[in-house]
Amino acid sequence: IPALLEEFRTNRAALIDAIASADEELLAVRITSAGGARGPLGGVLRYVAVEHVLGHLRDITGDDA
Repeated sequence: IPALLEEFRTNRAALIDAIASADEELLAVRITSAGGARGPLGGVLRYVAVEHVLGHLRDITGDDA
């Protein structure tokens, strides 16, 4: 579990850097993710990187908060 949590932290930092440097127009492009999430790239990234990962984190830690 500690290794998975560290991987989440590392990947989160890389994603934050990538999004911070992304062009606003790119983040507004409508997409469909591999998992079927649809909408502007920025919104899909938020769902996948925040909501989806939080669900996995809750699964790992058993925290329902």
